[in-house]
Amino acid sequence: LQMAAVFQLVLFAVALATRWFGQAGIFGSAAILGLADMDALTISMANMVGTGTVPIVAARAVVIGVTANTIVKLTIAAVIGRGHFRTLTVAGLAAIAVALIAAFWASYFLS
Repeated sequence: LQMAAVFQLVLFAVALATRWFGQAGIFGSAAILGLADMDALTISMANMVGTGTVPIVAARAVVIGVTANTIVKLTIAAVIGRGHFRTLTVAGLAAIAVALIAAFWASYFLS
């Protein structure tokens, strides 16, 4: 029940941001939501595509959210990780973040 309420709140917040700021609102809310959790963002984007949002915009928003989430995890690993774990985790997450950013920018040139 609590998770359903969170999802509804997220749907409302994303819809409001989209109404006020258009595509920038979708991307901004995706970055903020990605800092904490990807589930609500993914469901929100799926619902928005169902109500008329262009699929590539929703896909880009998900990539932004995943990138933000990856950067949070990278930061946590860098700050509290120790030894070999820190090195491997930070390197792996940094590679993922670079690939996500490249995919985001490539989507503008390949679509």
